[in-house]
Amino acid sequence: MVLDLGDEGFGALTAFATDQNLGSASLTAIGAFGAALIDLDA
Repeated sequence: MVLDLGDEGFGALTAFATDQNLGSASLTAIGAFGAALIDLDA
């Protein structure tokens, strides 16, 4: 998966996982986010 500048990362990853019926997964990233806010209660 490749995201462009300004793309919403969590939403894109969540949509992909849902579309692929993934129950669990691991994530390896190459690159960086300009900013990140992780809401674990969402």
